[in-house]
Amino acid sequence: MNKIRISLFALLASLSINFSASAAVETFTAYGLDMVWTNSDAVVWDVNGAPRTPGGAMPAIFQSVAVDMDGSGKITGSGTTTITYNSTGVPVSRFIVDITGKISSSTAKPTPAVTIAIRGSGYTIDGSGGATTTLNKLSLKFTGQPGQDPTNPNRLRIVGTITGTITGPTPLDSRSAKLSGLVAYISNSGSSPAGLSTVILENTKKMLVYDSDWSGSGSIGRTNSFRLQARGIAQNRGSSLSVSGVLGSYTNTVGGNPVGFLAPVSASAKGKIAGQVVSGDATAADISAGLITD
Repeated sequence: MNKIRISLFALLASLSINFSASAAVETFTAYGLDMVWTNSDAVVWDVNGAPRTPGGAMPAIFQSVAVDMDGSGKITGSGTTTITYNSTGVPVSRFIVDITGKISSSTAKPTPAVTIAIRGSGYTIDGSGGATTTLNKLSLKFTGQPGQDPTNPNRLRIVGTITGTITGPTPLDSRSAKLSGLVAYISNSGSSPAGLSTVILENTKKMLVYDSDWSGSGSIGRTNSFRLQARGIAQNRGSSLSVSGVLGSYTNTVGGNPVGFLAPVSASAKGKIAGQVVSGDATAADISAGLITD
């Protein structure tokens, strides 16, 4: 009899565990969320190139490089830097370069500042095809911020100055030439509105960020208010956003049937994206949400 009781107790305990597990299962609605901040200064600058001179003044610096910027504002790249000394294009110096730098801003200094170092080795030739090659080293530093493009005053680019040295014989010097205050700009740079584009999993109490660029979670209040913390992952690592606002009703048609769900209809946000401090507000006109069905 004791064995039977023990078996019954074990069975009931097992059933209790199973019932508890079933009760703990949570279901979520999955939807894609896109929002942008409406205030004009809530923008993020992208740097996808290296500085070059606008032409005209000599020496002239040109770039043929691949440059990336990550979520912390770190800039890296490599490629070829070419320097010419007169309008004919020869003599010419060419360098294989390594590029490092960053873009950053803060609440106290909201204008993004860009610093880039360009270092490499190369050669100088006079274009005659003879044995006139000389070996050189290049070390340059660029500092800049958003400004009027010197080649097109109707657009903004990252604009600043280049300083540094070219070691080895060049038309500038027989041993080592110093470059100082050369006006330069990054043609592959520009700004876009700050915002958040991600996938949200949501139930009546929780919001989960599920995306290849963002991760995080949030909570939902009784009046459909919400708070959400998102942090960048992978290439976006270093970015972070705090978002709060109100959820409202959306309806999507799925399989010919209307399906209602809640998603943000207004939001305020602040944080850092790509090393730059951002803050702003989004209204219903700046937010879109759509159910994910596959």
